[in-house]
Amino acid sequence: MSLVNNFKRDQNNEYEGEVWRYLASENILKGQPLCWHLDGNNAMTASLINSQKEDSHYIGIALNDALQNEYVNVLTRGDVFCRRISTYPSPTPTNINLNSTTHNYVFNDLYVLFKDNGVDSNYSASQQYKLYNKNINDTATWTISINSCGFEHTTYSLYDRLLLWTSDNGEVWTKANLNDWTSTSSTSEYGGTSKGGSSTPKNVLQTAAVGQNYTINSRWLRWNFFSDSSSHYRGWEIVILSSEYNPASNPEDVAVNTPLYVSEVDKNCVINPQTTWSLTKKLGHVIAPTASNDKVKIRVNN
Repeated sequence: MSLVNNFKRDQNNEYEGEVWRYLASENILKGQPLCWHLDGNNAMTASLINSQKEDSHYIGIALNDALQNEYVNVLTRGDVFCRRISTYPSPTPTNINLNSTTHNYVFNDLYVLFKDNGVDSNYSASQQYKLYNKNINDTATWTISINSCGFEHTTYSLYDRLLLWTSDNGEVWTKANLNDWTSTSSTSEYGGTSKGGSSTPKNVLQTAAVGQNYTINSRWLRWNFFSDSSSHYRGWEIVILSSEYNPASNPEDVAVNTPLYVSEVDKNCVINPQTTWSLTKKLGHVIAPTASNDKVKIRVNN
């Protein structure tokens, strides 16, 4: 090993501080935390942290990729971007309830939690509402997942009913035909009370579909709901997801002063200390909260 510079600032502001050069004892990626290691000739080299290393073995953060027996520069004291796999916020669906406000509305949202007007209670009597979901393009598909549902249905009658229609252009509509759904003999958009025969497309939601996922290859969805003036039930909760949905692309920030530790999984930096290895010390603490491209800036050995 050799001292490159007791204070060096990278022109791209990637790091600044004390830099030492080591021979790599194994393949190393830029930004990974490193330890010193004695090779067979008793020469000091740099290696990734493993279960055998102790706190006193930690030297700093790699400044470049290096294959085994190549040189790796290591920032041993100062500020540097370390390798930390970015985390992203959990995607949150748009909540849409079918009611007088959303009636006849076209929704362009690509991730939706769809419920009746009762939300988490029973739907109201004497409803006749519809709404639309429009996908982002003609090649996108929908996945609908039935979390729960309950309607006033009997063996032969559909007193309350949620119907699904599909279309490629938003003008010509056909009944969806889905396993575990049921059918109505009527061809009107809200259907009718009488159930259809075995050859009638099944586009009326029923409890047998709970827990099922369905792929819809049409760009447009239309939901029609009718309830009569008598009994009313729990309604539905359906997740509607487009194949074009892209969750938040910005990674979660890491708070300033958050300590980072070595990961026993990928040997990068993480915010949660592992407890199975001997080396449990913090590798440094965060000095800039913005995390991107699987890296975050930390201060080492200060």
